[in-house]
Amino acid sequence: MAEDIEVSRYDAKDITEPWQWNGVNYFYYAPPGAQPLLGDPALTQAIKDRYFAVIELSFNYYPYEATFIAKQMIATRNYDLIATIPFWNSFGMGHFYLWRSAAVPGHGNFTKLSQVVI
Repeated sequence: MAEDIEVSRYDAKDITEPWQWNGVNYFYYAPPGAQPLLGDPALTQAIKDRYFAVIELSFNYYPYEATFIAKQMIATRNYDLIATIPFWNSFGMGHFYLWRSAAVPGHGNFTKLSQVVI
């Protein structure tokens, strides 16, 4: 999943297909054995289920959704923060943050929002 989906799709074009990426808006998730979900409930359940192998957030394009997603990752402790990549553009400096699904559910290293700069 990626907040900056176009950047992620482009940067990983040699190793992934466009259909393998999900954006943060209008997310749809059908949990096994349950009713399909849309939006924030879908994101919440997908993070609980460790559905995403990798998550990218910058807190720039969709700051509300990015913060919501980060709080879900903190609550479940299902993801490890693995990289902070600085970037500069005409609006100033920011960071791309990358997480991966933790090896052991509930034991991820992302435990508080202060681990990222918002």
